[in-house]
Amino acid sequence: MKLRVGGGDVRSRESEFTTHDITTLCKGARLVKGDLAIAALASEAAVIRDNQLFSRNIFQRLADFRRHVFGAVGLKRAAQRVELCSDLLEGGVTPSVGLMEVVRSRISIGLHSIIRPRAGDFCYTDEEFEIMRRDVEIAKSAGADGVVLGILDASGKVDIRRTQQLVELARPLSITFHRAFDMSVDLLRSLEDVCATGADRLLTSGGEQACLQGVETIAQLVKSGRDRITIMAGGGIGPDNAASIIERTGATEIHVGLGSPVTSPMLYRNPRVSLGKADGREYDRTQVLEENVRKLSRAIARRISKQKQSRADCGAPS
Repeated sequence: MKLRVGGGDVRSRESEFTTHDITTLCKGARLVKGDLAIAALASEAAVIRDNQLFSRNIFQRLADFRRHVFGAVGLKRAAQRVELCSDLLEGGVTPSVGLMEVVRSRISIGLHSIIRPRAGDFCYTDEEFEIMRRDVEIAKSAGADGVVLGILDASGKVDIRRTQQLVELARPLSITFHRAFDMSVDLLRSLEDVCATGADRLLTSGGEQACLQGVETIAQLVKSGRDRITIMAGGGIGPDNAASIIERTGATEIHVGLGSPVTSPMLYRNPRVSLGKADGREYDRTQVLEENVRKLSRAIARRISKQKQSRADCGAPS
């Protein structure tokens, strides 16, 4: 199972961990200075890894650095993939070259960059498509391990031809088709089209605003896509519903946003000017807090533990 945890940087509390603790948990994983925030999750990751509902266990974190302080990304065992983007207020756009290079220099885990030239719909002009092509090449040269992209045509169908061109250009990187899929006209038809592009993974909420409303559709997509493409459920997932959504959909990966607001360090603030599209957001920042990630992992682990116990009580093999 994979967790995608989103929305800013991770606040560390170094006093909670000793060098011995970190060494024991990391087992050789390289740490960035100050990146002790989610070390405690390694032991919880091991708990989840033991379950037989999922073939894999990888914590993934989404990082938006447009307004955020560069933060900790994690450990090999607690976080194996980062999806990097800018401007989460607009759903995420392509990160800058500088951002990709700095993040790549600071982490040894997987780095996936979103390829989205602008906010808004996913029907792109020829000029925008050329930008996407160049951004794919830049992501490769910056050391990315994967890219996240998606293109639709004006009728709401997956643009197979142009998406396939980006997939081929991006190889040997891993390819995720993002939630442009949820904006398409026919999800089951679009699943076949995404498979035809050669993408490795599909992120979806089942065509709804949140996964809870789309669980039946996601489950159908998981069943239909089995052995062809990985379905990653994403949208409105948190500690209170993650385990249930995993169980009900059969998804082996989930996309989670756990951003918490933090106070801007600015002492002087000009209330007369707002430079962004969202008024008053200049002084808003978010962080992914250690305790929230831990809460999520524990919630999933508890559900798994209860399922194991239930099977054991019924005499079923675990």
